[in-house]
Amino acid sequence: MKLKQFANPRFLEEIGRGSLALLLARFEPEFTGHGLAVPASALDDETFYRQVATMAVAGPGLPERFTEALHGIETMATDEGRERLASAMATARLRLERRPDATHADFATQVLLAQPELFAHKQEEVRITGLTSFEYYGSTGEDRSATFTPPDEETLRQMRAGMDGWLALHRGSEQRVTDLEAFELNEEWVFLIRRGDACRRMPMVEGERVMIRQFRPARDVVVAYSPRRDELRLHGRSARELRMLRELFGWRLFGDLRRFSARRQFTLEPLRADGTEALMAPEGCGIEKIELREWEVQGETDAWIWKAVEQREPAAVPAEGKLLRAVFEIRFTGEKCARPVQVRAGHQLRMSRHCDATAVHRWLTERGFRCAHKDGFNLGCTRMETDEWWARNEGR
Repeated sequence: MKLKQFANPRFLEEIGRGSLALLLARFEPEFTGHGLAVPASALDDETFYRQVATMAVAGPGLPERFTEALHGIETMATDEGRERLASAMATARLRLERRPDATHADFATQVLLAQPELFAHKQEEVRITGLTSFEYYGSTGEDRSATFTPPDEETLRQMRAGMDGWLALHRGSEQRVTDLEAFELNEEWVFLIRRGDACRRMPMVEGERVMIRQFRPARDVVVAYSPRRDELRLHGRSARELRMLRELFGWRLFGDLRRFSARRQFTLEPLRADGTEALMAPEGCGIEKIELREWEVQGETDAWIWKAVEQREPAAVPAEGKLLRAVFEIRFTGEKCARPVQVRAGHQLRMSRHCDATAVHRWLTERGFRCAHKDGFNLGCTRMETDEWWARNEGR
C-alpha cells in the first residue's frame, strides 16, 4: 500500500546530479516495473531534473521504494542528520569520498547507497528523537525492572496484531500498522510504530491538468519503556489511542493489563520551594547549565506569563497561584547551544530533538519535579475495551 507521494521535487536538486543519477540506477528495476524510464544520462541538468520532478508529482508518481528513499534522505538532510551519519560511519570505520561541496542531501544519499542498513538505523533514531511530546506512566505493580527482557519476534507480532485489531474496531481496517520495530536507545527500549493515518487529498499535476489525488499518509507512534525507571512514555494522538497502547504494552511485556496506570506527574513546586537550587543539575549527569526562561501561573481569576526575554531582571515565582508550566534552557556538556525543555504540570514533557533525555529525566527526578500519582486505572470508554476483549481479540 502506497502511503505517501514525494511532494517536494525541488529537493532533488539538493541531492545533486551525480548522487541522484546513482540513486536512480540503484532503483532502475522498480522504475521498469512501474512502467517508467529513468531519464537519460546525456540530458542537460535542467531537463534531467525536470523529468524526474514531473514523474514525482504526476500520474501514479515514483516507485514506492524510491519514494521512501527520498523521504529518508530528506529527513537526514539536516545538520543533526549529517552529524549522526558521519559519527556512525566513523565508529564503523567506514569512509566515503570527500566532497567539499557536498550538500547535506548529497552526503545522506552517499551514505544510503554505501551503507543502507546503517542509514536506516540512523533515520529511525532521528524520527524518534524528533517526536518531542510524551506522556509518562509508571508501574503500579511489583518492580520487575531488573528482570525485564526485550520482546521476541513472536511478541512483536502479537503486539502488531493487537494494534491492528483495535484500529479495525475504532479507525477502520485501512489504518493498520505497517511496521513495528524495537531497539535499545539511551537506556530505553524504544518501539517505533508506523501506521496509516486518515486519508488526505492533494492536487497533483498531470500534463497540463491539475488532478486531485487521494492518498493515505503514514504516521509515527512511539512507545518507550525505561527498565531503570520502570515506566512507559508514549507519543500518540488521542487519549483513547494512548490508553490502548499502555494496556497493550502492559499486557504483552508483563502480562498485566493495568500495569502502567500510575501517572508520573510533573510538578513545578520546586521552583517555589528551592528557588535557584532547583536549577542545579546533578553532578555528572551531562548538563552544564539550566536557566528558567518562562513560567505561567494560574490565579483565581486569570493566568499570567513571565518571559525572561521581556524582563530586565529575573522575577521570583509568585507564592500564590497554580504553576501551569515552565520553559527551561539547558546547555548539555560539550554543546554550544542551549536546548529548550518545557515542563507542564501533569504528565507531559516536551523536549527538543537535540536534548539528552536521560540527563533531563535525572535532573527532574533528583530535584523533585516528578512525583507518582495513582490515578486508579479507568477504562471508562466501551465494554469492548475490557480484560476479556484484549484476551480474546488482541492476539489474533
